[in-house]
Amino acid sequence: MARFRITRAQRKREQRIAEYVTRPPRVLYDVGVGAKSEWRFLPEVFPGLQVVGVEPNPQQCDWLRDHGFYGMLHQVALGSESGRRRLYLTPDHPNVSSFFDTPGATSSIDVEVWTLDELDERSGRPDGLMLWMDCEGAELQVLQSGPQLMSSGRVRWLNLEVRDSVPAPGWATAASVHAHLTEIGYVRVTEYGHCQSHRDVIYRHADEPYKRPQMSPRRMTRRRRRG
Repeated sequence: MARFRITRAQRKREQRIAEYVTRPPRVLYDVGVGAKSEWRFLPEVFPGLQVVGVEPNPQQCDWLRDHGFYGMLHQVALGSESGRRRLYLTPDHPNVSSFFDTPGATSSIDVEVWTLDELDERSGRPDGLMLWMDCEGAELQVLQSGPQLMSSGRVRWLNLEVRDSVPAPGWATAASVHAHLTEIGYVRVTEYGHCQSHRDVIYRHADEPYKRPQMSPRRMTRRRRRG
């Protein structure tokens, strides 16, 4: 396996969900893998975790394979319906691609698209799922494309990137994603990784047990300041 350097900041962000999990997941659906490392770190925390990755950008897929991605990696996008769609690319951020024509996008490619239910069917419909999503505005489309999976209760944990202010029409807002997940039986656990443009949110199924991690003094101070 090729060496893959994980920065301390990446590891700290991606271990947040592990602080809350009491029952180890069996399978990770990593939707929009990009140049991140949850696919590498989470199996170290949860031994035996199977990884199913989805990444539509062919250059990014090559990069992942060159850097030792293990598990199943599908070079497709997930969206509202199966078929083909335009994927917009941003040269200044080669690991970022989106269905939406944002101001920084300068080129586009045609990519294959599956629904979330199709991905689940092709993966054997496993139990004990963790769904990790970073799909640049298509989060609500992807969730709505998996009605069978998302109503089955097999997805126990979700980690996804959200925005309040969106860069293009049609981009899912944090409020719309939250409303949908709440309606279908998921509970927001915490938010983290706050940046100027986005943040990550962790959800669990309403009947999934979880633990409350001990808060560090630094985190307590930050919470008091925000309050």
